[in-house]
Amino acid sequence: MSKNALLFRKLGIITVVILLTVVLFAVFSRLVPGARVPAAEAFAPTQVLGLSMAAPGPFQPIHVPIPQQVRTSVERIESSGRNAGRTELRVSRMEYKAGVPLSLEGSAQGAVDAVRQNPAVSEMTHTHAPAQVSGLPAVRTTSRFQVSGRPAHGEILTVLHGRTLWQVQVMGPASQAKDIAKRVMESVQVQP
Repeated sequence: MSKNALLFRKLGIITVVILLTVVLFAVFSRLVPGARVPAAEAFAPTQVLGLSMAAPGPFQPIHVPIPQQVRTSVERIESSGRNAGRTELRVSRMEYKAGVPLSLEGSAQGAVDAVRQNPAVSEMTHTHAPAQVSGLPAVRTTSRFQVSGRPAHGEILTVLHGRTLWQVQVMGPASQAKDIAKRVMESVQVQP
């Protein structure tokens, strides 16, 4: 692996770990049997952090400070989230400084690595699939895992445009999150 690829993977993992920590602790605290999927009418067009999508309810800003170890690489990190019953939805936008090597695949794998590091997660399997969002290259990651012995489902859509990287994350109980993720992920568009 090249020196630049290793650097980006390390930066990507650090950034994604910070963002996913917020998501995972919320998801893990909510995984309980009997969660219901929001009704179809609960999904509405939503605009958040330069993306538009169908989502169940409005997103709220989440303060994510830029960690000291990535301040030389990251210009800005923004994150917004919301709950859909027991399923967590997060949208993150990271703007990288000029000269920092970026990798769509490295960012997608960094997100998976961050989930795997959580001690409550076990039996994780995942797939990465190439995708497109508004004509831009993207990676859609689907994962299945156990959280404290309960089945969970997660999907992350990673989109790169210039120096901006977005990640749309849906995680929660397998009985609910898969249907929500399908609707959300298929509707994501980059705003002009």
